[in-house]
Amino acid sequence: MKKHVLRLIASVLLSVTLLFSSSFAQSIPQSPSKATAMQANPEKPSQEQHVQMHNAINALEQAKHHPELAHHDFGGHREKALDHVQEALRECHEALEFVDQK
Repeated sequence: MKKHVLRLIASVLLSVTLLFSSSFAQSIPQSPSKATAMQANPEKPSQEQHVQMHNAINALEQAKHHPELAHHDFGGHREKALDHVQEALRECHEALEFVDQK
């Protein structure tokens, strides 16, 4: 049972790490084609410019899937972990909406 909880925690931590790595990726100099795309329409960034955020969303979706399949409730911790993953997904989507509104 502890192995399942540890795997769940590791999945969530990996997802959060991917989410925060997007800010690091943005500090890396961009190739000329990406820089040109940003200059062409700075108000509406393309999906390509937010690859790390989309990767984080995909990772969180996968992280959510594993506890959903668990046959044990782990004393309510499984449901709480799913709530946290769902909240992280909501924040990621709101972050992308925020950028699109600018």
